[in-house]
Order: sequence, then structure tokens, then C-alpha cells
Amino acid sequence: MNFLTFELIGTYHQNNIQPHTTLPINYLTNTPITIQSLSFPCVKNCITLAGNIKHMSRPQTIKAVFFDMDGVLYDSMPNHEYTWIHSLKEYGIDFPAEEAYMNEGRTGFSTIRIAFEKYLNRLPSREEEEAVYALKTKLMSERPKAPILPMMQELLTQLREKNIQVFVVTGSRQPSLVEKLSTHFGVAASNIISGADVKQGKPHPEPYLIAWQRSGLKKEECMVVENAPMGVESAKAAGIFTIAVNTGKLADKVLLDAGADELLGSTKALFNSFSF
Repeated sequence: MNFLTFELIGTYHQNNIQPHTTLPINYLTNTPITIQSLSFPCVKNCITLAGNIKHMSRPQTIKAVFFDMDGVLYDSMPNHEYTWIHSLKEYGIDFPAEEAYMNEGRTGFSTIRIAFEKYLNRLPSREEEEAVYALKTKLMSERPKAPILPMMQELLTQLREKNIQVFVVTGSRQPSLVEKLSTHFGVAASNIISGADVKQGKPHPEPYLIAWQRSGLKKEECMVVENAPMGVESAKAAGIFTIAVNTGKLADKVLLDAGADELLGSTKALFNSFSF
């Protein structure tokens, strides 16, 4: 039995969900999901959902690929590691480097709430959330530009040449996001799902469900490329075949335990896994 953690949805709240009740959350798996236990180790509005993660084979016919951005298209995770550590330190939080990778893919505000709850035993005020995020954004602007990961421009170019749709699904809200992805990868604004487009960030399935809905395809014609456990959980909860490319500091097991269908060690290996 595997476990996925999601933020609560809609009108469901901590006080009116009981253990072992069933919610008809059809957009996750088209079947009811049984809540085995309530768990609030980091954020009080999180629940632990129990369900079997179905491992899938790579689609025989791929018509769309949904890419995460940080750690998949750009080698940007070292910058995120640095800026999370130093922005949270201003509030007395000693944020471990590994946490930046474990929480990668969440919206920024979600990561801030988790850090405050876990290390200060309280939730941040709205003003604190905005101040931490503003400082992180400032620090990020001062960091060296993240290089593009090997073979990723070539991969996206070849996918489009084969009339395969390309989407980018990221928790980022960077103002320069659309221009950057258009310039470097030729991704249209309509094919970018950012943190500003969702109510629930990764590991909730909403980001990848939006990408799938925009593609107009069947789920079995789509695939996801991720590098972080939160993103893998999001994609798998959306019911889409998922490749994890381990470009960071986490052990392979973390990505496999999150439910990845395939695990690759580099973006070059990812490129070579396609038959063009």
C-alpha cells in the first residue's frame, strides 16, 4: 500500500472528515478514495490518502509530453536550494538542503507554510508568507542563470517536429517564465501551467490534470517527465505515465517510492530513451 499526501479540496476540512470515510473524488482515479488516516506532520490542512499506485508501461503512441521545469529543463535546483535556505533563515528556520529537493514542485507559499509548521510549530501570517517569497525572489534574481540541462532543447525540438504536444507544468510564478520558456524551448504561453494557474499545487493532481485537459488527448497518449517526488505523486495521482529523471541530490528510492514508472539518471538518458 502506497500513500499520497494532498491538500484538502473544496469544502472538505480537517474537522469534518473522519478516518476510513470515503470521498467520491472522481477526477483523481475515477473511483472513490478511502481515507485511511488523518496526518498533519507539516500542514494542518493535509490528509493522507491511501491507494494503490498503478505502475504503467510507457505509452506505445505518445501524443503529448508534460515536462516539469526546475531540474528537468533547467539545472536550477542549486539556486532554489540556496534561496530557500537563506530566505527562511531570516525567520529563524534552519532549512535543510534536502528539503528544497523534497518540496520541489510545490507552490512557493505552500513550501513556506510547511517550513513554518515543521520548524516553528506555527503557520505563517500572510505578511510573513509574502515577505519570505519576496526575499526568495530577490535572492533568485541575484543568482547565476541556471543552465539548460543537456539535450533538453534537442528533445523538445524533435518532439514538436513529430507533432507531439509539449507542455511545461511548474509550481513557479516567475514573471519571466513565459518569455524564458518561449525563447529557450519554443513553448507557447497556452502550454505553460504555472503556480498562478492552480488552486492546488503539486503533489495534488490539479497541475497535470489541467495540462491533460488542455491537450485534448486520452491519458494513455500522454506522459510526464519529473525530477521530484512531489511532482511524481502529482502526475501519478492524475493517472498519467511518469518518468523520473534524477538530476538532483535525492536517492533513487525516493522517486521510485513516489510512484515513478521509469527512473533515468540524466536528461541525456531521457533523450536517448525516445525512438525518433
